[in-house]
Amino acid sequence: MREIPNEPLCEACHRSPATALAWNGEEGWNFVCDCQIEHEQYSIKLSDWESNNPHAKDWTWRKQLRTKTWFDESDFDEMLARYYKARATA
Repeated sequence: MREIPNEPLCEACHRSPATALAWNGEEGWNFVCDCQIEHEQYSIKLSDWESNNPHAKDWTWRKQLRTKTWFDESDFDEMLARYYKARATA
């Protein structure tokens, strides 16, 4: 059962609903299910992402992510665009 309505499928396996926004160095940011748990170097649970105030969540997470030396904001933005597009059609 999907945790969040209209949750798109995992970008890695395309079989299970995505459960996290994850970064894994080599491939950058993706929305994934548990199939990638061993490869994730940083992740945000979608339940945490979606439970925050829509206006505050982006700012709150970006503030935290900007402290990371590896954070590529344009890669994160591209992943979010894919995520919201996939969510609209899920």
